[in-house]
Amino acid sequence: MAIVLKKIKKIFSNAFSRPKVIICWTIVTIGVLTVALLLTGCGLQNLGWQNLFLDVGPAWSPDGSKIAFIKTSYYQQGSNWGVIWVMNADGSNKIKLTDDTEKLNSPAWSPDGSKIAFSSMNNRESFDIWVMNADGSNKVKFNNKISAFSPAWSPDGSKIVFGVAYAANSDIWVMNADGSNKINLTNKLGDYWGPAWSPDGSKIAFVSQQKESKINFFVINADGGNKINLTGN
Repeated sequence: MAIVLKKIKKIFSNAFSRPKVIICWTIVTIGVLTVALLLTGCGLQNLGWQNLFLDVGPAWSPDGSKIAFIKTSYYQQGSNWGVIWVMNADGSNKIKLTDDTEKLNSPAWSPDGSKIAFSSMNNRESFDIWVMNADGSNKVKFNNKISAFSPAWSPDGSKIVFGVAYAANSDIWVMNADGSNKINLTNKLGDYWGPAWSPDGSKIAFVSQQKESKINFFVINADGGNKINLTGN
């Protein structure tokens, strides 16, 4: 631990001197402290700011021209939550899409690039799924009375899959892209998260841990049928 903290101190000392180029970075959590480690030798250009903020959760637009991301201060616990920004793929033209008072996460572009879905932390115990236009306008809340997170659009843009957290477990849900027809796909005691669509939209992969069992990867039909454990732990 002492060695790690010494390296962190050295890295942040270099960061405060605002070098012209930071090659790349990663996120490391030590207890409740989340920090950005600035690394060298990776051959990658840092497209974010070199100050006391973290840029996390990058998401490419479907045409590859833009990147949406979260900007948050590393002073804030749970620092993957913050403000949604968008920039050109070369790092230019950074535009803030949401208010500084909002705590947001998991930006996800619609397949046609016209909208961005995201998670919103309305308090420390509840999350919502919202959708807005790609320019930040017309924000619409898509769930009520459930704590929802990690939205992902189906390949044809007609549906959004997401996680729902309860007091002691979580499930995978799906809804139409307009927020209607919410369906619980897993509906079983345990924890389910990280949903991802198959390219043809017929299946959804996700991670699951039930009671004291090991973590496994599952695949389920998009209508909730035929759940298969791929790792078998």
